[in-house]
Amino acid sequence: MSFDERRGQLVEALWSALQERPFAELSLEMLAGDAGSEGQEHLAAGSDMAGLADMTDLACVAIAMVDEQALAEMADDFQDAGDASVQEKLVEGLIHRFETFTPLKPQMQALHLACMGNPILGMALGYQLLRAIDRLLRLCGDDSSGIKRMLRVKGVCAVVMRVRSTWMADETADLSRTLKQIDSELERAREWAVSLNVLQQDEGRPQHD
Repeated sequence: MSFDERRGQLVEALWSALQERPFAELSLEMLAGDAGSEGQEHLAAGSDMAGLADMTDLACVAIAMVDEQALAEMADDFQDAGDASVQEKLVEGLIHRFETFTPLKPQMQALHLACMGNPILGMALGYQLLRAIDRLLRLCGDDSSGIKRMLRVKGVCAVVMRVRSTWMADETADLSRTLKQIDSELERAREWAVSLNVLQQDEGRPQHD
């Protein structure tokens, strides 16, 4: 079994287990037993090959896989985006990310609850979010750097965290409630950034003829 296949099996076992059990009750050994017909020997022979030190590593890999899917799809979509502004692309990118994670809402809630009692897990998943948002901003055409870049990434991450509760409760087919709040929160973040000179007054606004 290849490195990627082994990781994929453990990730699928994690998503399945989180539908029924809290994250704190899970272990790599348990999930490896669920992941393949070879049971416990499966882990002994392959956990190091999969490069996973613990459950926090596995949770980060699982989130990263979903982010990779969302970012790849957005890269394709943005090729046809024409003259769309950075903010217009960012709104589209964020809603697409939420759409991609929607089938995993119960599992994401389980991870959120786990972070409350596990600060290391919380910091690790927070770092994964920072990386995903940084890449999303690059895809949107934001080429800022230095302190300005750091503030923009953290600002968008804050938007994602504020929108999260709305998304969790959003049962609309097109996530319209989530989209509405993303628009509102991004505009609030843009106004805040202008006040701190992180953005110019008209920077990032949609362009109209």
